[in-house]
Amino acid sequence: MTNSKIQPDIIIYGGPGSGKSTQAELLTKKLHASHINTGKLLRNLIAKKSLGWQIAKKYVDKGKLVPESVTSKLVYDFIARVPKKKRVVFDGYPRRLSQVRLLKKIQQKFHRQIIMVFISLPATVAKQRIIRRAKLENRHDDINPKIVAERIRVFHESYLNVLRHYKQTKTLITVNGNQTMEKVAQDIEQAVKVI
Repeated sequence: MTNSKIQPDIIIYGGPGSGKSTQAELLTKKLHASHINTGKLLRNLIAKKSLGWQIAKKYVDKGKLVPESVTSKLVYDFIARVPKKKRVVFDGYPRRLSQVRLLKKIQQKFHRQIIMVFISLPATVAKQRIIRRAKLENRHDDINPKIVAERIRVFHESYLNVLRHYKQTKTLITVNGNQTMEKVAQDIEQAVKVI
């Protein structure tokens, strides 16, 4: 699948409520990797009122995807700081084909390889999980049902093109997300081991 001399970075990909952030954190600890969570980076950007925060907030508040000009800079700056031998676990990026292309350029610049692990989950299960998460984590972006529905719609609008790209490059692994957190983690770990 990839050059055995280079341990690839890993994208944990899935829709809202798929548990991708939890799985990315677990995998990061397991691999002693660097974890890039674009959702967290954007929330920090907004909280600290750093450059681009107003643009990011406008999109986040509506459940829309934040423009590449903001997200790709965050990703580029993050990757630039990671030592070459350390793996990166991506969480929340890329989300659309234009971001896949930008990430490919970043990979080439820093001589990194990548694979994608897609956590497949039905939309109905995703909605239930998001509502539960909103109560547990007090996340304002999960409280409004309209914003949640929009985020799921936006994901479903773009994910097939993203998956198609990684399938064509033979760097796509799919796991069933409609299982316990522990079982999903086991499946991901097993899939990553055989690369």
